[in-house]
Amino acid sequence: MAAVAAAMTDDAHDGRRYGLTGPELLTFADRAAVLERVLERPVAVTDLDALDRLPPGTATDVGWARTGGAAHLTEHAPRVLGRPAGTFEQWARDHREAFTAVP
Repeated sequence: MAAVAAAMTDDAHDGRRYGLTGPELLTFADRAAVLERVLERPVAVTDLDALDRLPPGTATDVGWARTGGAAHLTEHAPRVLGRPAGTFEQWARDHREAFTAVP
């Protein structure tokens, strides 16, 4: 989020396109494992095959992401921020309270 805010509020980024990623590739299962560590409770990942219920065109995008199409890292966030991008685990720790309200 910090990179998005920086890119949107600094004129130096006008007209530029960024693919903002964190510093590590994580699957949904990886993210669930991080959340389990941070929240100290089980976090389940359920693979639902609901593509047929999505609006036309969306199913293609979801299928593309599921097969690894979105699996890439960039150096855009560190360039925009002027520092290394934060990890998913740090983000989860920073927002731990937001997850405590979820049963």
